[in-house]
Amino acid sequence: MIGMLAILGQVSRVVTIRKDRAQVGVNTFSQTRTPPTTVSSSDSTTLVPTVLAEVHICLSTLPPHPRDFGSNLDPLGRLSSLTLGEGEGSEILDISEEELLFDSVIGLVEDVLMDEDFLKLQKEFMEKYWHEFEDKDENKLSYMDIFKEYIEVIEKHIETSLKTKMAGFSMERFIRLLEDRRDGLEGEVFEMLFTFSDFIAFKEMFLDYRAMKEGTAVDFSSGIQITHLTSS
Repeated sequence: MIGMLAILGQVSRVVTIRKDRAQVGVNTFSQTRTPPTTVSSSDSTTLVPTVLAEVHICLSTLPPHPRDFGSNLDPLGRLSSLTLGEGEGSEILDISEEELLFDSVIGLVEDVLMDEDFLKLQKEFMEKYWHEFEDKDENKLSYMDIFKEYIEVIEKHIETSLKTKMAGFSMERFIRLLEDRRDGLEGEVFEMLFTFSDFIAFKEMFLDYRAMKEGTAVDFSSGIQITHLTSS
């Protein structure tokens, strides 16, 4: 019995055991099911056959730990299946792991962006081309060539790094998921990732870098004053 619960615990599923049957609640599903009946130690040995007969969990399709994806799992959205019960009364639930996996990918991306090798590669690329970009509506023909090289060098580095950490990772699909969530994503990590799919974001990145190099970047801190209040 303990071994059974340990396996289910590893896949973050809530197991509810009753004497007449076993129920598995997943996230919101657990809120609609009957509360669990406390199982005494004396009943545990008799309940084991019932649990094994009534609950069949497709472990082969359940996702591993988000940071240890197997090759049998699409790391960006494959559904997990749970079969509840047996026969005609059985119930199959499809649970999307997309959000969990997306958050896990972002965590790995943050690690890559903080890596010294990436920071060095990015700085070298910016130093090589920042003087080409001008804050004008008209875009030079050279911008697109630089953009293509940026994707080939910088994006490829991130993709290669992520593939070493996550089997089956697809940068193309990940970028599509980013675009689908764009309105709700904020922060430097996402701004950086959007430079791979959005030319305007790419150009703005170079313009910001140029402003920093030329000392023309706006320093908002100069408009902030702190006054210490003293009692009269």
